[in-house]
Amino acid sequence: YTITNFYINRTVVVNYQGLFGITLGASIQNVKLLDADITGNQYIGILIGQCKTSTVTSCEVSGNLSSGAQFTGGLIGQMDNAGGSGTVSQCLANVIVSGHLDVGGLIGAVTAGGCTIEKCGALGNATSTGNFVGGLVGSADGGVIINDCYARGDVDAGPSAFAGGLVGYTGGANNEINTCYSTGVVQGSVGTNVGIFVGVNSADISYCFYNTTTSSGSSTTAEVGDNNGGTITQLTGI
Repeated sequence: YTITNFYINRTVVVNYQGLFGITLGASIQNVKLLDADITGNQYIGILIGQCKTSTVTSCEVSGNLSSGAQFTGGLIGQMDNAGGSGTVSQCLANVIVSGHLDVGGLIGAVTAGGCTIEKCGALGNATSTGNFVGGLVGSADGGVIINDCYARGDVDAGPSAFAGGLVGYTGGANNEINTCYSTGVVQGSVGTNVGIFVGVNSADISYCFYNTTTSSGSSTTAEVGDNNGGTITQLTGI
């Protein structure tokens, strides 16, 4: 299924915007939303605003997305898997994303429960006026496993922090990042949890890399801004 020129403009404190405002226990696959243009307040994603214990497979989005508050992601604004788990697999977002808190090229934030993100990519730039911004995921808080993913867009936290080329912030226990890469420039307030790959890290990182040439204009040279209990097996600049 392909939808082009999908448009939403609701700037006056309207939440849960996307093709699906909220999903619960859903299975969504093989959907393309191309050249979308969406503006809302919070819980904003081109495909799903808030995704609860759902499975999303082989979906693609492109366009522009902006919010005035929290949870803004190119594909999904927020994943909340409290009491269960969710999966995002084989999805691509080529979206210019801007918001205030929890901003990601693919997913704005994963806030509860188990979640697996695998074989996904984000190509567009992600910008926040507050904290928690990442090329792929803005923030991931406990039980998040990211496998075989990439982010190629630039990341800009402005005067704020918690910014990373792949993930802005990982917190809590049982997070993993495996065989992933990022290539973008990362900007943020130097010395406040900004990293070329991850801003603040509690995840176990293995066999990942970042491009030292394309990220050379970053406001930091640190691959991880603050490693807060994570184990880094291999993270290489190439």
